[in-house]
Amino acid sequence: MLSFQGRTRPSTTRMKVMDLASIMSADPHCVGPEISPDDALAVMDDQDVRHLPVVEQGRLVGVLSDRDLLSEIGWLPARTPAQRAAREGEGSVRTVRELMHANVTTGEPDDSVVTAAVDLVVQSIGCLPVLRGDELVGMVTEMDLVAAFWRIAQKGELDGDIDPLVSERMAAQPVTVTFVTPVKQAVALCHDHHVRHLPVVDGERLVGVVSDRDLRAASCGGRHLEQVVGTIMVPYPVTLVREDRLSVAAERMVGHRISCLPVVDGNKLQGIVTLTDLLEHCISTLRDPETH
Repeated sequence: MLSFQGRTRPSTTRMKVMDLASIMSADPHCVGPEISPDDALAVMDDQDVRHLPVVEQGRLVGVLSDRDLLSEIGWLPARTPAQRAAREGEGSVRTVRELMHANVTTGEPDDSVVTAAVDLVVQSIGCLPVLRGDELVGMVTEMDLVAAFWRIAQKGELDGDIDPLVSERMAAQPVTVTFVTPVKQAVALCHDHHVRHLPVVDGERLVGVVSDRDLRAASCGGRHLEQVVGTIMVPYPVTLVREDRLSVAAERMVGHRISCLPVVDGNKLQGIVTLTDLLEHCISTLRDPETH
């Protein structure tokens, strides 16, 4: 059963119950507690994940999020020998053990998605480890919950109030960059505004999207930070229109494994919907869909 630390278990009687086994990411990649933050972030980028369970002697001892790492290392990992030497010279080298979230709430495969949604909000980590006994068998992530919302939508179990228009949930004035914005400046924008994606515009026209991972790959791959965004952005990104429903956003995020969707009118940028925006609505829906 889920560990609630004194909290009341929410009711699941008013929805078709989905269990964690049906939505979790099985056999997640794990790291040990003594690796460096730079190495842990490299694993995240390589595995295309934003959370890592930390395991010691076969036992789960904590969970690490990319935001923990990015806050520690300033959004740019040290990958080259010169960068690592500079990091050591700053005296900032620490281990994952010092940064991870210990004593996290866990679930079991037959626990409900609803309770997982609650714990994701309470823990503010963005994932929930799933154990069978003492064995780590999966992780429920933010994307997994969005996928659960999409599956409910596919079955026709969402009405208009539960599946609102994108225009009602999007951020209407996202932080943007241009084709000629230096990578170094884009990194600073992500850091200062606590965002992971930046639409790339030419005037009001959307021409691409650049993510924090694109920026890290550019800086860590030996490319100079004065390189411009236009050379590393993703052109012709997957988009939405204002009249799309959130379930359409969920379908595209899950199908393309992306966590940001610009909203356009023609080719004019209108706003942006992120995984976080969608997750907030999904959690509310999964907790009590009949109250909307």
